[in-house]
Amino acid sequence: MQSHHRFAVEACARPFSPRSRGTPRQGAPFARVRSAAAALSVAFATLAAGITSAHAQTACDSPLAASGAVARFLTQATFGPTKEDICALARMVEREGSEAKAFEAWIDQQLNLSTTPLADHFDPDSGNYQHSLSRRLAWFEAAVGAPDQLRQRLAFALSELFVVSEKDGTLSRRDGQVGLQRYYNMLLANAFGDYRELIERVTFDPVMGHYLTVVRSQAATGPDGAQPDENYAREILQLMSIGLDLLRPNGQPRLDRAGNRIPTFDQDTILAFARAFTGLNYDLGEVGDNPCRGWAGRGTDFTRPMVLCERFHDQGEKRLLAESSAAAIIPAGQGAARDIRDALDNIAAHPNVAPFIARRLIERFVSSNPSPAYIRRVADAFDNSGGKLGATVKAVLLDDEARSERIADRDYAGKMREPLLLVTGLWRAFDGSLEGLDPRIARIEPFGQSPQASPSVFNFFQPEYQPAIDTSTVRLPAYIADSGLYAPELQVMTELATIQTHNDLRVLIHGNANQVPLMLDDELAMLRRTPEELVTHLDQLLLAGTMSEALRAAIAKVIESPASNSDWPLRQRLYDILYLIVTSPEFAVQR
Repeated sequence: MQSHHRFAVEACARPFSPRSRGTPRQGAPFARVRSAAAALSVAFATLAAGITSAHAQTACDSPLAASGAVARFLTQATFGPTKEDICALARMVEREGSEAKAFEAWIDQQLNLSTTPLADHFDPDSGNYQHSLSRRLAWFEAAVGAPDQLRQRLAFALSELFVVSEKDGTLSRRDGQVGLQRYYNMLLANAFGDYRELIERVTFDPVMGHYLTVVRSQAATGPDGAQPDENYAREILQLMSIGLDLLRPNGQPRLDRAGNRIPTFDQDTILAFARAFTGLNYDLGEVGDNPCRGWAGRGTDFTRPMVLCERFHDQGEKRLLAESSAAAIIPAGQGAARDIRDALDNIAAHPNVAPFIARRLIERFVSSNPSPAYIRRVADAFDNSGGKLGATVKAVLLDDEARSERIADRDYAGKMREPLLLVTGLWRAFDGSLEGLDPRIARIEPFGQSPQASPSVFNFFQPEYQPAIDTSTVRLPAYIADSGLYAPELQVMTELATIQTHNDLRVLIHGNANQVPLMLDDELAMLRRTPEELVTHLDQLLLAGTMSEALRAAIAKVIESPASNSDWPLRQRLYDILYLIVTSPEFAVQR
């Protein structure tokens, strides 16, 4: 068990050697490359001699005749490259004259696509668990098949920032599942829009109101009576906007004269925001009805934004974030709507917001360890666009630190793929279709991740998580910690989860006909025709041209294994090759 996990962790800490898109390193590693290549060539020749050559038309005129940079860009910007998308973007590169122009044009196209909402598969007569499965099926359908991939991927990132979860008992029920999906559709609709507008929609959303207990929070009624709920006030500051410490524009912490970090807020600030957010209630009536209806705890509604009940709102003066460029003092008596608007303005205008959001989006799309300069450039894009998330994610993906192959070769570059991205990457690569699939896909649960199902508001993993795992020769966590590096996804990809993930990936590949069928006709034709063609194709499609010598040697052994020329052994051999690739460090770590 330890060797499996050590392999994955070491891959996150060191570069893969060599990268097939560049020049192999000299010396001993280069000799091993030649040895592996020779073994693979012999295997190719042996297998090809006994197999009928039958040409099959692939999705591209020549198998993914594009640079590795094209597949790498799509790996970052989507839920996984498809053959068709790689070919289309490669043709766009030819048309635009450069990768940089083509990538920008692709993003602009994505920004202009209409939103694909999650489909409604809910059966009103079914139970709570079936509602959960139906919601997850809708999420996978969109992640795998929706054309607006950048929006889908950004909404997923936002769902890990503005967290709500079915692990809450009420949200796990039928009405809660419907509310969770409506909440996610709200994130989709606003994914490219204004950050300030988004946090207002989140604040008034009844699912968030329930999850972080701000719904029906009321003004204090005395030292021994009801008190404003501080939960949402604390988390919108800590997790959704500014974080715990004052930041420089490049995301580095600001320090006082003694060299200590400077907190962004204290308990008094939390209480002031909690008072500003009092008076929110479920919308239980028609237009003009009493907004205080049901305040005593009778009735919920997760389908409409919350309304304001002035009777329970704290009308006193409130002192907010002094560092913000917006007003830090809310005067007394101006009403709930104005108080909440002023409180959100105060948050959105805080100087921490740009570097905080920049860092979080870079982590989700490109790298767990961006440089301060990278964070600063993305934060500038956020500020210069007036807080537009579409412009911000465009800056994330087009930055030199995201696109440079030289930087991608550094030992701290890239990020671990989240478990869900392993699954969607496999399905999208081979045209997996969820159409007609029974929504009972709970076998994905052991991957350690399911949409809108994190164990807490802190998401599945912490953005500054540093794993503590021993290896036989070196204590990698000491290296990660001493270097100030992070590997957030390894908090969920534990040793046990990694092995379970590998087992589940094997089922998804070898037993895919009973779940999401993988369309492998092109790949089988390549294996019959020229195995070397297949390996090059899979390297490009799944790994953006980064296949290591060790992986090539392992594939060569599979190809050399005795088997007849009948279809099933050939297909089985292809399954084994795919399994080796999708459980490799090259696939686990997105460079």
